[in-house]
Amino acid sequence: MRNPGDGLILALLLIPTLLAAIFGWPGSATAGQWLGYMGRLAGVAGLAAMFIAAIVSVRLPGVDRYFGGLTRLWKQHHYLGLAALLLLLIHPVLMALSRVPFGLPAMQEVLWPASGDWVMWAGWVALIAMMVFLAPSFQFFGRPDYQRWKGIHFLAGLALLLGLLHTLPLTRSMPPAVSNSVWGILGGAALLIFLWRAGPARRIMRKPYEVTRVRQLADRIVEIHLNPIKGKRLQFEPGQFIYFTPRDESLSAGRNEEHPYTLSSAPQDEGLKIAVKDLGDASHALQSLRAQTEASVDGPYGLFFPPHLRHRKQLWIGGGIGITPFVSAAEFLRSGGNEATERWGDSVLINCANDPSRAYYADSLKEAADSARALTLIPHYFAEQGPLNKDFVLAHCPDAGERQWFVCGPPALVRISRDIARELGVPASAFHSEEFDFL
Repeated sequence: MRNPGDGLILALLLIPTLLAAIFGWPGSATAGQWLGYMGRLAGVAGLAAMFIAAIVSVRLPGVDRYFGGLTRLWKQHHYLGLAALLLLLIHPVLMALSRVPFGLPAMQEVLWPASGDWVMWAGWVALIAMMVFLAPSFQFFGRPDYQRWKGIHFLAGLALLLGLLHTLPLTRSMPPAVSNSVWGILGGAALLIFLWRAGPARRIMRKPYEVTRVRQLADRIVEIHLNPIKGKRLQFEPGQFIYFTPRDESLSAGRNEEHPYTLSSAPQDEGLKIAVKDLGDASHALQSLRAQTEASVDGPYGLFFPPHLRHRKQLWIGGGIGITPFVSAAEFLRSGGNEATERWGDSVLINCANDPSRAYYADSLKEAADSARALTLIPHYFAEQGPLNKDFVLAHCPDAGERQWFVCGPPALVRISRDIARELGVPASAFHSEEFDFL
């Protein structure tokens, strides 16, 4: 497994499922009994996946690195949620089919329980709540508003609680003592983490910062400079990101809303820098953010440049606002001297832009490349040279197929880079990309 956290997730998912499979084994049974067995297994696995999805949403700085970074951890959270929904949709269908030999009234007891059967209704309401809060995550009705999506997600707490109320009284797959232990641990941990995320986490994890400067980096892009109001400066590594919450009361949108932004400053810098592109209401409002206003910072998160790979030869491909993690790494190499250079392998950066006017941080990257012997900068302009292709990559980086690839930028650039890497025989384990989607 790629990361220690993967084994933990797998164990938490398999243990209750295997216990239910062993203790609930029907032996020589009828078709209806086998359907009931499979239905209960689907319910156990689905409920476990739902609880684990809640557990991995804890979002504590440093914890995410054991799962390959927060973006990868959120992907696992996303897939666990989808698996939970599918399994819990299958669960009542199989349970109803298992009642076919007993007639339609018996099936109806599952699909439409009696009004006083609160245990069964708890399961149905939990399933409906799941469908409501997961639908936006999978964009069933188009891309949702970010803040509305976060608000709807609080229905997860209701689904978790009702899932427990449905499961504990109906324990048939495991002995009561085993069932109470399994669901007490998983369900209790999931509910505690949900309550932590809904309340104290926001107050405890957010650190007060001051906006010291807002610089126009390019058209529709500003660079925001931040300094801590009290306490030590944030310790982070190149390629990591923070959640930024502005407090400027003059903002037309986005005030007190948190959004993720990659740090473009070097770890040695006293303050923090983030670049914000005008892509929506909140980011548009940040274009007019005022200096000397307060903000909050939560982080750092992410693991774009894994420590065990930094000494290897690397190919960096950045485009648009996705150039920011490479700016941080380049500044680290430039300012860190020989020690920083020795800790990183030889790196080639292809800075992709439509034209020179859209090549963000071009000057600072050139200065860093001129100063750091381990960094080579290659500009690529779509308007002049067309889309990035294999020939261009090999012309400027002949050993690209032997390097670790790090790509950050628009989805089209990530797709093109991945296709080129495949053509060159780069293994999937050597291709690393960063994307922010509902973080």
